[in-house]
Amino acid sequence: MPPSIVLFDPTKIQDNATFDKPHQYATGMVHVLVNGIQVLKNGEHTGAKAGRFIKRATKQSNE
Repeated sequence: MPPSIVLFDPTKIQDNATFDKPHQYATGMVHVLVNGIQVLKNGEHTGAKAGRFIKRATKQSNE
């Protein structure tokens, strides 16, 4: 499996998401590779969707 790698500037990292605007990129994130595919380049999304949804198992009742 290809690696997932995150490169960031620790002096500039900051979460910009709020309850009103939850889909904001973090400041200081420079490059992100998911499964070996670059999804963030120079702080901008490349449009790639390299990840996959992992469904969490639900708890079943024993009734």
